[in-house]
Amino acid sequence: MDRADHLGKPVAAPRRILCIGGAAIDRFYETAEAPRIGTSNPAWGWTSDGGVARNAAEVLVRLGAEAVLASMVGADEAGAGLKRRIEACRIDGALVAVNRQRRTAEYIGVFHRGELFAAVADMDIFDDMDERFCETPLAAAGKIAGVFADCNLATDALTTLRTHCRKAHLPLAIDAVSLAKSQRLGNDLRGIRLLCLNRDEAMTLAGTDRPDQAVAALRRRGAQAVTLGEGRHGVRAGDETGIFTLTMPQTEVANVSGAGDALAAGAFLGCLEGASLRQAVELGMACAQAALSSPRSIPEEFDRNEAERRQRIVAEANGR
Repeated sequence: MDRADHLGKPVAAPRRILCIGGAAIDRFYETAEAPRIGTSNPAWGWTSDGGVARNAAEVLVRLGAEAVLASMVGADEAGAGLKRRIEACRIDGALVAVNRQRRTAEYIGVFHRGELFAAVADMDIFDDMDERFCETPLAAAGKIAGVFADCNLATDALTTLRTHCRKAHLPLAIDAVSLAKSQRLGNDLRGIRLLCLNRDEAMTLAGTDRPDQAVAALRRRGAQAVTLGEGRHGVRAGDETGIFTLTMPQTEVANVSGAGDALAAGAFLGCLEGASLRQAVELGMACAQAALSSPRSIPEEFDRNEAERRQRIVAEANGR
């Protein structure tokens, strides 16, 4: 499928992107009243498929790219169902491994008015996504245009990915996942085309309480471009052209889970298609806005046309 780049010239969309990292079952609960600790809270709940890499793969497919997912599920009913639904989303799940020693990852989030109140995660299975696990998809994925990874991977796996992508001149995007897991990145960020974090992750990793300084510091460590997501408030980002901030248009928030993953996936695809970082982030924010408005990680009807419609709204809201 051909698309226009930021200069209006036709470019071929990336044919295949390897997404490597987490796939999980998400169980969400929205409380009717402000939740209280130590007592039962009336709520309504729903189940969705999640995991950062899985979410990114679905967004990429909906935007018109091909995505092959390398992850790990348990030899249980939850894992079998998750694999079936991955394929049903038109994601290539051939590299999703079955681990007979661990349970399929599960995340439980409790929300009130769309904002996360508390969460628990059973994700021990991701401890086995180590350097050896990473080597297989890198060899078996075929011809790929880029790699999207998340920090559910072990430290040695992330190091292997950075080294491989740097030597192969292959664009690599990394999503930090969480404050704790972002520490797996270490100080050497060379080989990362796009590093995606939230405000707390970026400032902790950079050792500063100023977002602009955090973006600049992470770039000095080797990341070519950095996006710092601030939820419904917008995104701060920077590359060799400078640092900028984009505000998110007013959005009715149904669930914040998955918005950061959608932002990262959309922005990475924009970079691969030849857009400027600003335009790539606008596309990512369009995807994040759709995720914020849906109880699922991404609305079922979301596609490239809808993403581009929302991207225009983001651009207009920021004076372009």
